[in-house]
Amino acid sequence: MKTRFSLLFLLFILNLTLHAQDIRILSSSSSSLVIEYRPVYSDTTFRLINGENYISFKIPGTYIDNFFQTGKTQRPVRELNV
Repeated sequence: MKTRFSLLFLLFILNLTLHAQDIRILSSSSSSLVIEYRPVYSDTTFRLINGENYISFKIPGTYIDNFFQTGKTQRPVRELNV
């Protein structure tokens, strides 16, 4: 039982650290918070559509804000709880 709990706890901690590598707190006070966000791109592909080059990429931990608005540029969004 202890081994199973330890393994689950370790996986939980590893999951948190893997997703937290792209966000750093630069400064904080009682009235402000300054963060730095450097997204880690994955699965970058280049596509040729109607003679124009497009780049398609995925950023882990994000979702597309305007998914149902066809014809618009996709906006990947990442939310943080402060």
